[in-house]
Amino acid sequence: MSDQSEPTPRAPVPPRARGLAFTGLLKIASEKFGREAVELSTRDAPEVRAIIGTRISGLRGYPYPAFAEFLAALRVGLGGGDPLFCRWLGAEAARRDLATVFTTYTVKPSPERLIQACSGVWSSYYENAGTMEAVSWLPERTIVRIVGFRAMSPDHCRLMEGWMVSAMEVIGIEVHPGSGETVCTSKGGSFHEFACQWTAGAASEKPESGFGSRGEARAPYRSA
Repeated sequence: MSDQSEPTPRAPVPPRARGLAFTGLLKIASEKFGREAVELSTRDAPEVRAIIGTRISGLRGYPYPAFAEFLAALRVGLGGGDPLFCRWLGAEAARRDLATVFTTYTVKPSPERLIQACSGVWSSYYENAGTMEAVSWLPERTIVRIVGFRAMSPDHCRLMEGWMVSAMEVIGIEVHPGSGETVCTSKGGSFHEFACQWTAGAASEKPESGFGSRGEARAPYRSA
């Protein structure tokens, strides 16, 4: 009879947000509202302050709960608690990302290529946070899922809604109204699912939504 003991189960590796996820949003929030407003919004979030108050390494992983708290603090402090604030923030992030980090998708714009690249884009920002996969990329039925990440916060879901819709619009695709998250783990789902319909061709001009530099509303948030 073997006297070997049972191996100790490994503890699950916690999800982490890379520094890039913080720095991009921090820059947008600081430019739109001012660094002081951002600091005021996060003053009661010590874990967040410990990250954004130091030099952030873009590729280093930081605790995901701190990232979720960062989004919540911005939504409350800068967005007045508006649940669509993080969707607007995601839209701003997509415009910035496709002009800097992901310019390859704007050189020869292809909605199918952009949608199918979602797995790599997701892993560029988050680690041990499940996987993002394109289920379908047809114009009449585009579906993207995030699987294995039940801890994803609702604010993060809104951020991704804004990012995905805006990224499509940046490359000249018109995304139809009604696009967004259709399944969410916070509502009993076993994964996160985002769906949209789109039409190839120049995206129609739509008014910018968000807040002014001092926090005053310029226009209501646009719900795609």
